[in-house]
Amino acid sequence: MKRTEKVLRYSIRKSVLSVSSVLICALFLGHSMVAADEEQPVANAVETPVAASPVNQDLITVKEAANTEVGTFLAEKVTVLGNNPNLSDEELAAAKEEVNQTAAKAQNEIAAAEDKERIDQAKEDGLADINSINPVGKDLLLDEIQNGKAEFDKLVDSSDLLPEEQKKSFQESVRKKAAEAEDAIQKLDVNAATAEQAEVIQEQAVTEEDKFFKFIASSTVDFTLAAKLADLEANPNLSEAEKKAVRGEIEQVVEAAKKAIEGADSQEVYD
Repeated sequence: MKRTEKVLRYSIRKSVLSVSSVLICALFLGHSMVAADEEQPVANAVETPVAASPVNQDLITVKEAANTEVGTFLAEKVTVLGNNPNLSDEELAAAKEEVNQTAAKAQNEIAAAEDKERIDQAKEDGLADINSINPVGKDLLLDEIQNGKAEFDKLVDSSDLLPEEQKKSFQESVRKKAAEAEDAIQKLDVNAATAEQAEVIQEQAVTEEDKFFKFIASSTVDFTLAAKLADLEANPNLSEAEKKAVRGEIEQVVEAAKKAIEGADSQEVYD
């Protein structure tokens, strides 16, 4: 290129070049300038790093904020679940797994979104889905019913004052009532759309358990009465008049106990 420029300057000063010489010089000069222009972008590409576009950077920021919001909401939900006394360990683990999977799904959709509108939609859907996980505890209630039935069976089996047929009749009535309570609880929803709805369903489940324990408390009184009367009748030291007086006293106690059971509102009061 320097050599071409030197020839050009020299030719112009002397004004003795022919038209063809001038054209040749112009062609050489033009070729050199084009070559320089072609090389310039390559040099710039090497020396200047490509910066992320403002639009892409904005989307990254929006996605990070959305993911943070989902993560924070997830942590709060897990804490709420952990503080729910109505859930068994298995029910709690299942609920935590569900909310974690729901949050992961939302964050995957946020990552795949290509604009702010889709990011916001994925975030809002995720928050709503997490918020809709409100499990109803059943396992603990069902376990308590089974334990109550087992304790009653043990009480009846331990008595030798009543015939086996009568004892089995008491046990069968309690087993039937336990099955009814368990079936009613199992038919209730295992999850509610809101925490308030879950609380209502939980109360319904507790009510079914209470019905069973009222029945088992009343059955225990009836069984104890039957055993006491059998023992009274077998007592050779009492006259018929004395037995009659004791029976009347026992029946009054039983009647008062049954009224108290019927008006009670918790298992502790039944007991």
